[in-house]
Amino acid sequence: MKVLKALIVDDEPLARERIRDLLQRDKAIQIIGEYASGKEASRAIVSDMPDIVFMDIQIPDLDGFQVLDQIRPHCTPFIIFVTAYKRYIEQKLHEPSCAYLLKPFDNQRFEFVLTRAKEKIFQNI
Repeated sequence: MKVLKALIVDDEPLARERIRDLLQRDKAIQIIGEYASGKEASRAIVSDMPDIVFMDIQIPDLDGFQVLDQIRPHCTPFIIFVTAYKRYIEQKLHEPSCAYLLKPFDNQRFEFVLTRAKEKIFQNI
């Protein structure tokens, strides 16, 4: 099985820690970086070419949607937007390579979204 490279982008350390803890349970995921701002995330996504990115929408410098706009067409990882604000969810749901987690989320919802993301990624490999 291919191991997927993942990035975590959130300006809240506890939020990054929660996602990290959940991802470390999955042998098919390798965390290759954690970032707290949009500019850092944008550079890392283009240079490191992750397969999947867990990204908060409200982050310093560039918001999550601006990061997505900047990295295209350089690369197209699967983006899981992590947000506490329901109003953002509908903005990018039409994107085939995006999903969302609404904070606070439980382990079951996290696993569901991650499983769906992995299925879509593996279909495109």
